[in-house]
Amino acid sequence: MGTGPASDPERGHLFVILTDTCQNGENLLVPICTIGTKYDNTCTLKAGEHEFIKHQSYAEYYRLQTYSVVVIQARVEKQIILPKPPVSNDVLTRLCEGVEKSPLTPLRQKKYYRAQQH
Repeated sequence: MGTGPASDPERGHLFVILTDTCQNGENLLVPICTIGTKYDNTCTLKAGEHEFIKHQSYAEYYRLQTYSVVVIQARVEKQIILPKPPVSNDVLTRLCEGVEKSPLTPLRQKKYYRAQQH
């Protein structure tokens, strides 16, 4: 899904949902950001690997977040979040593997991710 105002969707970021909804009604999401001078190179993505990705990008694991489905749905209704097609299975696998591999993934997010993988 992409974020950003409906009037300027180019200002948004791509967020990829990495987990199924847990028993608390939440999902783990990773933001995808354009590569700058400093970045986590655990999982990089080329322009075009998803229709939203226009420049070489990376998964920003230190900003992994859990979001309530209720919050996500409310933001979709307000057009703060704009649903996008899913990433390919290959990209999703790489993003998920990066949760464990990245030295920047917060421990609490690694624990949450592991708990969802049963």
